[in-house]
Amino acid sequence: MSVELDKVSVIRNGRPILNAATIACDAGAFTALCGPNGAGKTTALSVMTGALEPDEGRVRLDGEDVGAFDRLSLARRRAVVSQSSALSFPFQAHEVAAMGRAPHHGRAGQSRDAAVISAVIAAMDLTAMADRNYLTLSGGERQRVNIARALAQIWDPPDDGQARWLFLDEPTAALDLKHQIALMVRLKALAREGWGVVAVLHDLPLVRQHADKVVLFKDGEIHSAGAPADMLTPDRIQTVFDLAAPYTATAEPF
Repeated sequence: MSVELDKVSVIRNGRPILNAATIACDAGAFTALCGPNGAGKTTALSVMTGALEPDEGRVRLDGEDVGAFDRLSLARRRAVVSQSSALSFPFQAHEVAAMGRAPHHGRAGQSRDAAVISAVIAAMDLTAMADRNYLTLSGGERQRVNIARALAQIWDPPDDGQARWLFLDEPTAALDLKHQIALMVRLKALAREGWGVVAVLHDLPLVRQHADKVVLFKDGEIHSAGAPADMLTPDRIQTVFDLAAPYTATAEPF
């Protein structure tokens, strides 16, 4: 089971912002998409999720074209955490997390929904603020609520026994160090449970410590992909990020 890009290109104003990208991200693994700003990472993630249709190439989720899934079945098997949330109503934090259960309404039952919401609130260290107004939370707290919503959406395995997929775009950007580390540990644990986890990330030491696979992007193309220890070498980081000198992504154990 995997999500695959097969020679995928996305073209804007006559210029490819993602050019002939071919890559497979496997279920049961935590894959990090890394590279400079504007390198094509978020575009690739959007194509993987089905939110953006490519101009060229094919996108497959567990062997099927992602566009072949109906909206509800896709929502039950993959969830997305974007860089920002457009939510502007004064819902309580647990109510925002509960929005993730919408694809399961009429299927799971109220008791199951309540159990899942409680579980994801606890998983994201939100129990103490579950009743707070979402709009009064800090940026990092809101991000944790948004991740809880995504977890609630795919907490139940799909009916066909296929993998659950969690896609995240810069999920650690607003988090403090404690919650950055906790999230990375959580993502790796979900992968160990068989989930497919794909995230755009910039903190290379955290990536090296926790990810199973790294895909490096440069100038709208996939530069290379492989194990973190092989991808995040000082010389390779220098090349991909156009640095003046080699950079060591030190991975301290947590």
